[in-house]
Amino acid sequence: MITCGDYGSCLSNTNFEATTTCSVTFYFEAIRRLLAATGRKRALAAALLWDKVGLALYGRPWSRLTPAEQAHLRAQVDAIAVPAGWAREAGRDGDQYIRPLPVDAAAARRRLQQFLARQNGRPVAADNLIYQAQLGAYGRGFYSDELAPALQAILAETLQTHGYHPTP
Repeated sequence: MITCGDYGSCLSNTNFEATTTCSVTFYFEAIRRLLAATGRKRALAAALLWDKVGLALYGRPWSRLTPAEQAHLRAQVDAIAVPAGWAREAGRDGDQYIRPLPVDAAAARRRLQQFLARQNGRPVAADNLIYQAQLGAYGRGFYSDELAPALQAILAETLQTHGYHPTP
């Protein structure tokens, strides 16, 4: 496989086959960077990636590729996404690449401890605790009340340490 230092050298190459291989290699590197740089995003539409790679690799969008070309393309994108910590999941709106957010356990524990200390033993709503745990762990809150297992354990431990008992 031909490799290039940058996209400009690919464009200046006069050999069409080498240029095509080079631009596809460059495009896959761009996908690697995109998957690595999405930071706090949890999901990325697979069709978006597949369409762009289809255009780069075959000169046609995803919808115009044969089933064999689509399978080949999926395998190549998966080969980049999986080592970067992403997993492809089927959803009702199509496949997505999902990556769990990293939990900053120390910050979550500290945020929860500070919040509970301010409450001074008063009853606390579950949604407030979830929001505080999310702020500590991720630096932001979410509209979902879903917590990662590691964050659930931190919350339970912190509640117990401060003398709180969950009620239904």
